[in-house]
Amino acid sequence: INSMYNYKWIAGGLIFPVFGFLFFAVPTAYKLYKKEISTDYPTRDLAMIGFMDSTASIMAALTIPYISIMLNVVVSKLVLPITMVLSFSVLGTKYFWQHYAGGGMTIFGVLVAAVPKMVMSDENTDPLAMIIFIFSLVPSVASFIIKEMYLKKYPTADAFYMNTVISMWQVIIGLVTLPLAMLPLPGREVTPSHFGSYISNSLKCQLGGINSKEDDDCEYAFMYLMLFQIFGTIANILMFTIIREGSSVMFIMANTLKTPITALMGFFLIYYNYIKFTEGESFVLTWLDVVSLILVVIGSLIYASKPELTKDKQMATNLDKDGNEEKTYYLNPLLADGSDDSTEEKIANL
Repeated sequence: INSMYNYKWIAGGLIFPVFGFLFFAVPTAYKLYKKEISTDYPTRDLAMIGFMDSTASIMAALTIPYISIMLNVVVSKLVLPITMVLSFSVLGTKYFWQHYAGGGMTIFGVLVAAVPKMVMSDENTDPLAMIIFIFSLVPSVASFIIKEMYLKKYPTADAFYMNTVISMWQVIIGLVTLPLAMLPLPGREVTPSHFGSYISNSLKCQLGGINSKEDDDCEYAFMYLMLFQIFGTIANILMFTIIREGSSVMFIMANTLKTPITALMGFFLIYYNYIKFTEGESFVLTWLDVVSLILVVIGSLIYASKPELTKDKQMATNLDKDGNEEKTYYLNPLLADGSDDSTEEKIANL
């Protein structure tokens, strides 16, 4: 999206969802033609997922110029404790001390980075933007929870078909909310009188690599879009697989491990000017950011040291109070195979 920094709203809210829809719709159409999948699944929940994802994206997009990249990366990890709360209350997931310790350290790591910047009025951090960004995590987490509920209820639902329907709703919501780009907010990209040229210029930039403004940087915009969609499609299919076989929290934990990689890649891309900033944006890496990042990663590893118990696992497994599988011990090892020996035979064996 950075190559579209003059057109962030339409890129994130409409252009990317349209191409995301095409990347999922083509394989879905092929599978339907080959009769490999079924569409006999309710779409209301999928529409809700699309709505939640779009809401989260729009709220987060509003904060882009007002939060440093490192702080954005760290604060986004609050998704872990928020998911734990919603998963416990909605799905009945059971947690153990490792999970509470990992979630607590994650929150502490976020506070280490966020509080000093807000208290000291860091010029790269707007407190209101920070609050909006944190609230944007709620619909994002709700989307994960609904995905888990759907995949547990319909385990045979095809991931490409699900993503096609979700992307379709994201496109619809993107179209409906596109006029919000004209709201008189700080850093808005377009005024009502230039809305038509804004759309035209954004398409020229994204699809044709044509600069319409002096500070446009559109030369590789289409290539970045294709790379994003390729990796995004793979990541989405893997996400659905992880949630189907495990849980939404398990996916978030796996996703958290990319944090140090993202931060380091972002740092080097900015250092070598591959990422360009608009006026008011900057990247400042402090020692508190580094400490915060380390705490978040350690918290994630502590959390991952023991699997949480989803409701279906609780019902299928006999567990003790610490979440370990209880074992039945027999005086006679011959009885451990679950044989149907009569009481008299068992007494005789003993």
